[in-house]
Amino acid sequence: MKSKLFYALLLLMALPTISHSQTDASVIYQNWKMKGESPTQYEVSARVIKCTPDGVAQLHIELFNEGVAQTAHFNITVTNPATKESFVKEITYSMAVG
Repeated sequence: MKSKLFYALLLLMALPTISHSQTDASVIYQNWKMKGESPTQYEVSARVIKCTPDGVAQLHIELFNEGVAQTAHFNITVTNPATKESFVKEITYSMAVG
């Protein structure tokens, strides 16, 4: 009886570790890094992440507006370092304050 209780407690203690390792398959290549603040008081942060083992890498961008409601305009340039080929994606985003 004591050995069954011991194994049951051991399993209960291991469950959080087991469930966390099964659900979190994301890989963070570069964690949140502040990219700068504009003269109009909005901050840009970004990170590079792969959410699933067989998925493609994603670029997450976070904009924080400290000032008045405004629209952010910027370009993202993606470059292949091996071939030097690149493309530009224009982003326009309307932001409220806060």
